[in-house]
Amino acid sequence: MAEIERGYTVCRNGKLKKGIEVTGDSNSVSIPISCPRGSKPAALMHTHPGGSLELSPQDIKTMREKNLPVCVRAGNKIRCYRPKK
Repeated sequence: MAEIERGYTVCRNGKLKKGIEVTGDSNSVSIPISCPRGSKPAALMHTHPGGSLELSPQDIKTMREKNLPVCVRAGNKIRCYRPKK
């Protein structure tokens, strides 16, 4: 059975807080950009079950559209990318 992607918004209100975690399928996950009242989105975090820390074309598109950093976790490694200004 294939692993599924998981993701959440990282929210900031003085400190970082994990938003609601959602699951997708083995290839993608749609992360709602939602933070508790009084906090703002700081980044999007999601897994890549296939093991690659590189951004997919959809990851790049989302990062540009939302103007938020995107972090990818594969196994026990994490890499974050920031949108170019």
